[in-house]
Amino acid sequence: MLEAMAIGRPLVATNVGPVAEVTDNGRVARMTRMGDPEDLADQILDVETNWTRTRAQVDSARAWTEQKFVPCRMVTEYMGCLGLEMPE
Repeated sequence: MLEAMAIGRPLVATNVGPVAEVTDNGRVARMTRMGDPEDLADQILDVETNWTRTRAQVDSARAWTEQKFVPCRMVTEYMGCLGLEMPE
């Protein structure tokens, strides 16, 4: 998901596990309900037919990944979860 968002591809994702966090609670992607193929189809069609919304989500997704998921920040956060500090 992060790679798709970073290179400016529209994203349709199922709202399970950490997907909401990665997509800023669905702000930067179309979210579908788990086990609902009609909703999945509707969201995919909406990507194609509602280009204004799609373009806004793609632009937001790129900015979101550049802000939140840069390698240095991710490593620092992972190390913090492990109780470690980044070397200086």
